[in-house]
Amino acid sequence: MAHAVAGKPVYWVSVYRVGDVLVDSGCAWARPHLQKYLSENPVHTVLTTHEHEDHVGNHAVLRDMEVFAPRRAIEILDAGAPRLPLYRWLAWGSHGVAHGVKPLGEAVTANGRRFRVMHTPGHSADHVVFIDDDASAVFTGDAYMGKLRAVRAKEDVPLQMESVRRIAELDLAVLYPAHGPVLERPRAKLIETADHFDALREKALRLAQKGRSPRRIRQDLLGSEPWLTWYSLGAFSAENLVRSLLGTPS
Repeated sequence: MAHAVAGKPVYWVSVYRVGDVLVDSGCAWARPHLQKYLSENPVHTVLTTHEHEDHVGNHAVLRDMEVFAPRRAIEILDAGAPRLPLYRWLAWGSHGVAHGVKPLGEAVTANGRRFRVMHTPGHSADHVVFIDDDASAVFTGDAYMGKLRAVRAKEDVPLQMESVRRIAELDLAVLYPAHGPVLERPRAKLIETADHFDALREKALRLAQKGRSPRRIRQDLLGSEPWLTWYSLGAFSAENLVRSLLGTPS
């Protein structure tokens, strides 16, 4: 699902229906489409990977469903939508209030289907993924996002790569991400991605030891800032990625 401006999607995010279970609810701008889909394909249980508005954007309209989420997401949904920076509102919209969301335990069983919960911090501190062992599948939210070039200042990329390696160790048949294509036999791709960022971190640390600034390291290793940096007025940036790799967030 996505919010389109002048007929062009600004940003894509995926949600998944597995039997009568929904994983995340997507962005608020896509609410009419999700509501129409759920009216034709009802679910009874909702699983939440983390608190960002492109993943909980429609929780407020999920009526008569059992909704589970990490504790940080529950706090944010109870409080209602914060005042978002303009770029976030334009891309995703803002979520409303959603009370009665239940905290996650070690697993959630819905209609005989069991989803194991794995804590995968990095992209956000309270991030989780859901493992369907019977289907040899994992729903990863934003735990895996490929070889991204721009992150927010609060993201911990080395910690995220530890989470990615733990997902790889599961050696499952299929991975369902929130952003990007579904991956079959994802283990090799996950390890390749973690290796990429670990190598980038080693290079960044060597350059930092030579006295180079995060901005100069970004120029040397990643080149110019991507379009997302300008769209988000610097909230997402390649320099933030470098600072996260160095352990010196701005």
